[in-house]
Amino acid sequence: MPAPYPKACISCAKSKRRCDMASPRCYRCKVRSLECQYQHTPITRETNTSVSEQTSAISTAFEGRSVSNALRGNGDDAAEGTGLVFEDTLMDMSLPSFPDYNLDWQDIMENIQDFAVPDQLRVNDSPSRSVLAGEIYQARIIYSVKRMKSLPSSFVSEGRTSFIHTSLYEPYTPQAIQDILGLCALYDRKTEANQGLVHRIITQLADRLIVDFAHLSALEQLASVQAMTLLQIIRLFDGDIRLRGDAERTEPLFVEWIRQLQHQTQQLLGTREDMACQISSETTGSWQNWLYAESLRRTIIMGYTLQGLYCFLKNGWDDSHHEFGILSFFAQKALWAASSEPQWKSCLNKHDPLAVRFNTWDEDISAAKPTDIDDLGMTMMVLVKGVDYCSSWAGDDNAEKFGLVS
Repeated sequence: MPAPYPKACISCAKSKRRCDMASPRCYRCKVRSLECQYQHTPITRETNTSVSEQTSAISTAFEGRSVSNALRGNGDDAAEGTGLVFEDTLMDMSLPSFPDYNLDWQDIMENIQDFAVPDQLRVNDSPSRSVLAGEIYQARIIYSVKRMKSLPSSFVSEGRTSFIHTSLYEPYTPQAIQDILGLCALYDRKTEANQGLVHRIITQLADRLIVDFAHLSALEQLASVQAMTLLQIIRLFDGDIRLRGDAERTEPLFVEWIRQLQHQTQQLLGTREDMACQISSETTGSWQNWLYAESLRRTIIMGYTLQGLYCFLKNGWDDSHHEFGILSFFAQKALWAASSEPQWKSCLNKHDPLAVRFNTWDEDISAAKPTDIDDLGMTMMVLVKGVDYCSSWAGDDNAEKFGLVS
């Protein structure tokens, strides 16, 4: 008598989702940290090697990297030397593409704290120089995505974000900033009843933002990239598959805009002395000079971070990490928080500006205290060092302020 037709696990059947019926947990339950139970014995996915053998192969074939050189793996939530870099010689591990588009993406976005980054994936889909996500980056990715998702609401309530300083746009505010502020306010009030209208307005704004970039002024180019960054955050992490598809189609243009911003900046990479000269030359002119240059630096960092995080969630690997080796910013909270030129100059006299380069992170941040670091600094520090490390370094009071406490 033939074996009964295999049935999906209880969780997939209840959600009416495709189940690969792998043992001991199907793929969908694995990436969503769900208990996986079958009514009948599942079909076990056959592979040429065991998981332990594959893990051993990975350890041998991959070399350690840091986010400066590939999201550093030396926090408490990471094993030392396990930042993994892809090599083309590795075998196909036979897991489906990530994420499975039949998974409930909206549920994942709404419950990101329960999301599990896969530590196995189809490595043949991963380009060279990419970093495999793996469980060592689990807490870092979840923390960073949650911080990203909060930015549109923060922009509405505070009039600024960790990469947008509205004082830069005084007295003239570019249309792109006006439009994205209105959209973020509308999105903040999205309900089940009005979401269809909100989604249509999001699509229409995206069409308006896609303009002839080369013919914009330098300030308008920066504003357009900042607006597009917030728009991509909304579309990628909303949970609606149509918005996400639109965002993915915009991605090549978005990356090209980020690269064009890089051409406007000078001395993004250099020694500590170079960075000192950089802030000295910017301060010689005015606060506006520094604000523009720092906004460029932060917007570029935020753009690449967004791309890397989404790539991790979608594919299980990231190939944008190599961009960070040439990036830098000033992590001093007091400087970015200044709302006037006298206040900014006073901060310069009282505080170390904390010029931070990703390729020498530990050296540059060594003298900083938790109260010195702004939100961007902490988000980058979590990606570099890990959540556990940053929580311990910040202390109880500051860890709660930065959202490092569950």
